[in-house]
Amino acid sequence: MKAKFFKVLTGSLIAASMLTAALPAGAAVLSETVPSGDMAVQGTVTEEPETASYLIAVPTTVDFGNLRQPAENVSSLVNTNLEVKCTQYNLSNTNQAVAVLVKDKTSTDRNFYITGSETSNSGKSLKYSISLDNIDISTRNFAADGGAFISDLNGASGYLYCAFQGTGTKNGTLTLNQQQLYGQNIKDYVGMYKGTVTFSTTIVNKSDYTSVLNS
Repeated sequence: MKAKFFKVLTGSLIAASMLTAALPAGAAVLSETVPSGDMAVQGTVTEEPETASYLIAVPTTVDFGNLRQPAENVSSLVNTNLEVKCTQYNLSNTNQAVAVLVKDKTSTDRNFYITGSETSNSGKSLKYSISLDNIDISTRNFAADGGAFISDLNGASGYLYCAFQGTGTKNGTLTLNQQQLYGQNIKDYVGMYKGTVTFSTTIVNKSDYTSVLNS
């Protein structure tokens, strides 16, 4: 009797052990005698917002080099490269992208200029344009009003240059037409010209910028 009872007891203990092992840690056990139970749901709000990480490299200087008065009243273009590179991209939301906007820092008419920085050419300015994929960015309609200049995109403003959804490079072109100098008293224009382009970046919805997206 003792031996038989020991065997039955051992089997019960094994069964109980197997049942316990099958339950996740901290689980409540519902049964015929305890048919219901409660689960606590919790979360903690911290002061730190959700973060997204990206690095965009933009040039600090571009140079048109020596500009000259053309001999005839015809188009005479001078180009220089504009390379914008995304070197780090850690946005986890696949529906987002990083937009890069550009604008002339001091222009009052939203065009791009270099202005005489010496006494000899003070007050003189030369207009240039920025293009990407052979399209002048000032002609692309991405603004809410259907225009090209975006006045407020999450606080950023300017013309959309490109949008990144991963690392990569966008090579554009700055173009200045020397025809502006034709017929002018060149002595009034001789000297160094300088201007400033302001770059802004912001996180946007990818679907709004698929045509210029670098993925």
